[in-house]
Amino acid sequence: MVNLTKIYTRTGDGGETRLGDMSVTRKTGSRLAAYADVDEANSQIGCALALGGLDDDVAAVLVQVQNDLFDVGADFCTPVVDDPEFPPLRVEPDYVDRLEQWCDRYNEPLEKLRSFI
Repeated sequence: MVNLTKIYTRTGDGGETRLGDMSVTRKTGSRLAAYADVDEANSQIGCALALGGLDDDVAAVLVQVQNDLFDVGADFCTPVVDDPEFPPLRVEPDYVDRLEQWCDRYNEPLEKLRSFI
């Protein structure tokens, strides 16, 4: 668990931030945009769970998706380097397999698609 004693860094904001490996990157970079989108999706799932009223099986899937999205964010914030001192968390194919299985399960009872946009 991360313990934050302050919510500010006192380093100012020159449009840069640090990644998980402490390297500096621009806040306008595509990597930051990607994990900001992941964080936003994760927060929306959190809102849905907090509001309640979901079937237990749907809530369980959403909790797992939320955990997986934390892993995706951790993967995005850690650049790929050869032979890292501490191997970072990386999203593996089983994440995709699990998500596709859930999609198949919840898509099965629906009317078949006639087109796709």
